[in-house]
Formats: sequence, structure tokens, C-alpha cells
Amino acid sequence: MLKSIAFGATNQGNAMSYRLYHRATQLCPDCLKESLYARLLWDSPMSRICPIHRCNLINKCPQCQQLINWSRPGVAKCQCGFDFRHSLTTAANDAQVNFSLYLYGNFGQVECLNAIKAVYKPDNPVFHLSLNQFSRFSRFLEAYVRVYWRHQRCLALSKIVFTEFDSELEALSKDELVFEFFQDWKNNFKKLLRWHESNLQPRSSQSTTVSSMVDFLVKLSNYFPVRCSISILLENYLMNFLSRYHFDQTEIIWTNSAKMRSIAFKLKEVQCWLPQMAQTWNDIELNLARLIIASQEVRYLFPSELYPTGVMILRNPEPQILRLKLNLCFH
Repeated sequence: MLKSIAFGATNQGNAMSYRLYHRATQLCPDCLKESLYARLLWDSPMSRICPIHRCNLINKCPQCQQLINWSRPGVAKCQCGFDFRHSLTTAANDAQVNFSLYLYGNFGQVECLNAIKAVYKPDNPVFHLSLNQFSRFSRFLEAYVRVYWRHQRCLALSKIVFTEFDSELEALSKDELVFEFFQDWKNNFKKLLRWHESNLQPRSSQSTTVSSMVDFLVKLSNYFPVRCSISILLENYLMNFLSRYHFDQTEIIWTNSAKMRSIAFKLKEVQCWLPQMAQTWNDIELNLARLIIASQEVRYLFPSELYPTGVMILRNPEPQILRLKLNLCFH
């Protein structure tokens, strides 16, 4: 079987997480014209673009229309005799090329990583994620981003989502779409959060709006380190959101010991209180989002005649729960 020189190394590296093509593969005709060997990244389903030639990889023979198989007469030759170097290529858009640079950079192509950092800026929070973490994050965020962008582009024509689609947007994979979203991450995330909140309000009860929005913010935040710029943005939005619904107090209750105990503090004082909790948890980095996700149950007591101030109740937060849920994001 024909395999790239580097193919064997992928069995030991992180590429195996992405289900390499073993029987069929992809290739770039322009790369083969320059050097007659198969490239490592062609074997990954995450890879669809050649960032060097800014074109789509091909996975079928233009002549016989069969999938390009590893078992073939030569690196550039199909079983039907067609020379892949004669294949026509289609141009990739900027979003596809940018993600391809990021992908190649994560597989050790330093010049590609430097190129995409020059476009996105080195302090972009996307660079805090490993490729595996980014793949998980894009799987979670894709649907929200795709519907949000569709909706924004349809507003001038209709109030109904899905009336018109942007062909370039639809052509992007989930990873390309979410990576493109990070290019102007600060503005895009602020707009996405406001859009998501405004969509929840007319369709849901107040309690559902609050619980759904908090859950969304917490899940987003926990993909990133606590001190990361996007975590700080999300934490501020979470605090402001709870304040808008008059949740000025947080109460933590532990009921899984012989004696029930609780502690209450004002929401605006949470940043002063969290370091004390972190010390008891062996200095795990904490913010409000992580404290929420570490709790077995989250309840909301809305303001009423009995409770003039809203209270968010966190029941039985434990470091083991936090570690387990963070592992699902980070590994």
C-alpha cells in the first residue's frame, strides 16, 4: 500500500483522534506537481484545504469518479490510469484557508501557525485550545453560530430564520465556521450572547430563560482557562445577566455530610469569596461559572414578597464534579 512517509507517525500522535482515512484519502494536485509524495494532513478528515495553494483537496478521480484509494499504482496515478496532477482544483475561501493554516500549525508546521497568528493575533483565545479541545468546542458551538449568522443575514429580508442562506457560510465545515467566528471573537461573542438571550425571552418562561442562559454561559466558559480573556468576558456577562434578573445573592448548601451547612454571599462579592473556596479545593482555579458547573443542583428563587432579592442556590459543589466535567471539555 502507498502511504505518506509520515503516516506511521500518526499512530503515536494526536492525529489518531480524528479517524485517519486508511482506505481512501485526499490530495492536492498542485502539491504533487511540486513534490511527488503524499502529505500527512491529507489523511485527516478535518483537512479539506491545501493552505499553500489555497485550494480544495480532491477525494475522487475526475476520470472514473471513484474515491482515491491508498491501493493504487502510484502516488499521483489512479487505478484507471488518470494522473492526479492533471486534475483541476477549486479555490478555497479565506475562512477555509485560515482554519487549514491553524490545522497544519497544530501538526507541527510552524510557518503555518505563525501565519494564522499574524491574521488572528497571538492573544486570540482560540490559541488557548488544543486541537482536540477546539474540535469539542466547535461541536458544541456550531449550531448556535450557524443559526445566528443565518438570522443576521436574513433580517433585511424576513424575520423568519432560514429564509435565505449564504452559500459561502453553508460551505464551511463546523470547524471552519467556528474558527472564522474567532477572528473578531470579542464582538462576535457579545453579539451572539445578546442574540441568544433575546431569542429565549419571548419564547420561554422567566425561570427557563434564566436557567438556559446560565447553562449556556457556563458551558462556554468552561472550555477555557479561568484567566483567559474570553472567560473573563463570559464571566462578566454572567454576572450582569444575573443582576438584570435581580439575583443579588448566592447561597451554597452542602447536604451530603452528617450536618447540613450553608454559606451565603452577595453576588457582587463573589470575586472576593472565590479564592477562599479555591484554597479548600487544593487551589483549583475558580470563577462563578466553574462553581456552578461543580454543583449537583442549581436552583433560582426569584424575587417575590417573601424574597425581595433573587437567590441562586448551589447545592453540593464538589471539586470531583468540577474535574470530571472539565475533563469532558479538555480531553
